[in-house]
Amino acid sequence: MALAAALVGVVALAPRESSAQSAACPWEANNIFIRQDVRSGTRCGSGSSVEVDAVNIGQRAVKIYPCLQDDKGKWICSADGKFNDGVKPGEKANHFVCKGNGQHKVWSMPIETYVANHCGWPPREP
Repeated sequence: MALAAALVGVVALAPRESSAQSAACPWEANNIFIRQDVRSGTRCGSGSSVEVDAVNIGQRAVKIYPCLQDDKGKWICSADGKFNDGVKPGEKANHFVCKGNGQHKVWSMPIETYVANHCGWPPREP
C-alpha cells in the first residue's frame, strides 16, 4: 500500500528519440566529401592493425565520427577531437584499432548542423 501511495502522480514517459537518430541530426555514412585513407599494419607493432584517416575534401567544416571493427567484431568509434569547430577543409580525423578485421565506416555531418541541433553520436554498430 505504501508503494502504491508513493506512485500516485508518477507519469510514465515514453522513451525519447535519440538526437543522433533524428532528422535534425542527419549523420551520413561514407559521405562523398570525406576521403577515407585506410591502412593496415601501421600501428601497435601489429600486422593486423587498421587505421583510417578521414580527410575533409569538401568546402565546409564537418563533424567526423570514424568507426573501425576489431578482430572480434566489436565496433570501436571515436569523435574527431575538434569539439564544436569540426574538421575544416583539408584537415583529417585519424582513428585506429590494434587488431582489426578491415571493416570501417566514417560518419559525418556539417558542423553547423551538429552544433545548432546539439546532436549526439550515430549508432555505434553501423
